[in-house]
Amino acid sequence: MDLQSMTKLEAVCRELGLDSSLARRIVLEAQLVPQSVQAGKAGPEHGPGDDEGTRAEMDRLLRMEAEIMQLLGSSSKHMIVHDLRNVLNERTLLQELRRGP
Repeated sequence: MDLQSMTKLEAVCRELGLDSSLARRIVLEAQLVPQSVQAGKAGPEHGPGDDEGTRAEMDRLLRMEAEIMQLLGSSSKHMIVHDLRNVLNERTLLQELRRGP
């Protein structure tokens, strides 16, 4: 995504009243879209027949995300990484305690 497009996207986000963190996330995700798709030159890997596969993959990822949230006891999908770090830190602490002095 070029600088002019990013600037326009940021302006639209502000006009819609989106908070800055959400606007940044939208801009970052837009940058991840392959350039061929942005230019409307989608190849066979991004053609109309791929919509079903993309939806199936999205559904699978959303189910996985929900399961991870449940396992971690996360209150929000945005807290998954934070909660996972906490679990890993607790595991490290328990390993150290088990080793003893």
